[in-house]
Amino acid sequence: IVTAAPDGAATEKVHWVGQYLPFLNAEKQTVVCFDKFIIDADLLIDDSPKNLEQWTTRHPTGMAFGIRYPYNESLDSWRIFLADSFDDTEKAWHTILKWAKELYTSPRIDSSYRYEVG
Repeated sequence: IVTAAPDGAATEKVHWVGQYLPFLNAEKQTVVCFDKFIIDADLLIDDSPKNLEQWTTRHPTGMAFGIRYPYNESLDSWRIFLADSFDDTEKAWHTILKWAKELYTSPRIDSSYRYEVG
């Protein structure tokens, strides 16, 4: 987990990760970092247009995922995929996980896919 945290909030972020993602070792697997583009990874899940654009520019073979919000809906890259809504978090995560799985099975993700019904 890579997260930004305002001054003095890093400890709270690590505790949040431990509480909501108990399968991780929060103290060892949480990195506080404002410039997420410096992190070398295969994919980024974020909502910030700045983070998504900078990261995909620095990682040309990586893919970025997020949830569509008014402030990021103008992003224009075939490597940035935004799930349509955060209103139904289960469906939004299902979409993101489906795209992530496709990374390993096809050379290009079908960005027209949105949500499966049911």
